Amino acid sequence: MPISEACLMIVQLAVHRAGVPNCKDRVLTLEIDERWKATVNGCRETRDSIPPFSIGLEFNGFPAGIIDPGGGIMAAGDAANEATLIRALRKAMPEDMLAEFEALKRGPEPEPSRQIELFPSRPQGSP
Repeated sequence: MPISEACLMIVQLAVHRAGVPNCKDRVLTLEIDERWKATVNGCRETRDSIPPFSIGLEFNGFPAGIIDPGGGIMAAGDAANEATLIRALRKAMPEDMLAEFEALKRGPEPEPSRQIELFPSRPQGSP
């Protein structure tokens, strides 16, 4: 789950910073913070050594992973790992966007349950 969470957060941040038309069919580089950088490939073919619709990650200028909506591979060091990437993404996101992300992560609110009376009570005196 954390890799998919990071992927969703990066895409949200890319759309926020560059706009949807600027993300589609091109490669977009995002500086997440002073250590993390993400390169988003929104193209149908491999570009800059990043597979289609995937995200290349760098930590302190070194390759740290490639992720996509279904998973990926990521560094697992003390400083470069999924948890530190997600922390950096949370700091980089504006507060309203972070709240929207948390709502997306939770999913839709469940509908209030309705009780259905299978055997409705009959008024007195009815058969």
